[in-house]
Amino acid sequence: MNRGFSVPIFIFLVLLNIDNTSAQQMKAELFAEPESLRIGDRLKIILELRFDGDTQFQLPDMRVELLPIELGEESISRERGNKGIRIERHTFESFIFDTGQVLIPSQKIVYWHSSDTTTQFKTYTDSLWLHVQSMLSADAEEIRDIKEPNEMSQPFDKWGTVLALLALLLVSGIAYYMWRRKTDKPIIPFKKRVEIRPAHEIALESLKQLNKKNLIEKKEVDRYYMGLSRILREYIENRYFLKALEMTTSEMLAVLENDGLYKKIGETVQEVLTNSDLVKFARHIPKDSFATVLMEKTMKMVEDTKIVPEKAKTSEAPLSNILEEKKD
Repeated sequence: MNRGFSVPIFIFLVLLNIDNTSAQQMKAELFAEPESLRIGDRLKIILELRFDGDTQFQLPDMRVELLPIELGEESISRERGNKGIRIERHTFESFIFDTGQVLIPSQKIVYWHSSDTTTQFKTYTDSLWLHVQSMLSADAEEIRDIKEPNEMSQPFDKWGTVLALLALLLVSGIAYYMWRRKTDKPIIPFKKRVEIRPAHEIALESLKQLNKKNLIEKKEVDRYYMGLSRILREYIENRYFLKALEMTTSEMLAVLENDGLYKKIGETVQEVLTNSDLVKFARHIPKDSFATVLMEKTMKMVEDTKIVPEKAKTSEAPLSNILEEKKD
């Protein structure tokens, strides 16, 4: 009778032993470095796993499981132990700003064998207590609350402040008045009228200044032709309201053709700009006399295309009539 019951019990113990043997193929441990620390110190929380090569596993989401402890970046290290055991460590860095005992709860790891993915096993780490000490010494007093701000006595009352401001304005006004009188300037400064000069006056003056520099005689040919090209472009931009300074030579000639201006100024513009481009990019050196020819053509083009005010036209007719009457 007793022998009959011993056989099933023996079989059950054998199966239990097999299950425990399978379960022992994964070992998990949770520890911290250091376990005793001060508030604000750097803390490392390490989850260490030991398993054989045929074991696969799923880790818990420790960033959620360990809240309110906030974990930093995770680093993973792997190595091989004895008898084919693999060791894997997951390290998290964190800071704790609460004093006292802090509990890191037990973590559950689910694992299974590669040959049988339907049967899963579970193992748990031990829970971990951390002791976080305050920065204050044992006999130090608790941190006191911030005192309320003290009210400072005002040197002036409301009307005293107003009178002080008025006196300051008065003194500043007198000082400003004396300074303007001393420098012989009007008390109230007025903006000067800005005279807008005609485009042809600016161009002719710039051409004369360029001619006085004698750049051709100084063998500074590139400076001469670049200056001539720029003066011509500025005149076209101010006279015809074209963005001549931003255009290439071919673009400039195309715009003049489209706007019907090529017959008036196209030949001179093409000759000046083309030769300036050759000097700048191809290192071409024209004859000295050719520079004088281009200067004369540019001046003639400016004179022929300048805008004459209506007043000047109307005043010329009476003046010529007066001269003719005196001759008679």
